[in-house]
Amino acid sequence: MQEHRTNGELVREISLRTGVTSPWHAVQLSSGHYVVSQNSSPGVVSVVRADGQVVCSFGMGMKYPTSIAVKKNDLNGSNINPFLSTT
Repeated sequence: MQEHRTNGELVREISLRTGVTSPWHAVQLSSGHYVVSQNSSPGVVSVVRADGQVVCSFGMGMKYPTSIAVKKNDLNGSNINPFLSTT
């Protein structure tokens, strides 16, 4: 997974660990973790640390979740909400 600045400059590249096989969209949380949707069926949404390690994953009966929205008061490492919104 690659993170880029708005001008296209590469900020970091994260090697995703076992459990994230088809990453599609990611959003960085204020904790520094990332919420990553996987383009698969059944769909999986995972919370991933900056080192690529999966913190937790949720399979919510979705098919091919492609986008993620996170509230301003986003998830933190100690209170992960299983009711993530995907669009």
